[in-house]
Amino acid sequence: MSLEKEGAALAEAVLAHAEKVADAGLNEYAIWLFRTAETIRQASAGVTEALQRRHHSGNVRDMVTAERVRHSKGTASEDPLRAAANDAGYTIRSLAEKLSISHALLSKARKGERSIEKALAAEIQKLTGFPATKKNWPLLKE
Repeated sequence: MSLEKEGAALAEAVLAHAEKVADAGLNEYAIWLFRTAETIRQASAGVTEALQRRHHSGNVRDMVTAERVRHSKGTASEDPLRAAANDAGYTIRSLAEKLSISHALLSKARKGERSIEKALAAEIQKLTGFPATKKNWPLLKE
C-alpha cells in the first residue's frame, strides 16, 4: 500500500472517530480531530510528492528539509527571519544547524533575549539576506 493510501486510510479512521466524538457532544475535540485528519491527508500527499521528486534528484536529507520549509512557510509571516530563511531554503532549525549553533540561540538572539556576534549575524545575512542590523538583532555585539 502506498504512503498516500495509508495516510488516506488513517485520515478516514480519524474522521470516523471525530464523527462519534461530535455525536457525544465533545465539539472542540471533534474539531481538532477533523483538522488532524486533514493534516494527515495533506502530509501523506506531500511526502508522496516529495518522494517522487527525490527519485529524480536530491537526497533524503534535502527532501526532508524542503518539506519542512514548505510546512513552515505558513508561520513565516510572523517573523521576518523565518521568512528570509524559508525563502533561502532553510527552516530555523536547518539554518541553525548550518551555522553550528542551537535553534534556541538563534531564536533568542532574534527576540533580544541573547546576544549575537556581528560575524554570526553577517553569516546569517549572507545565507538568507536577513540584514545584520541592531534593528533585527537587538543585542548585536560589535
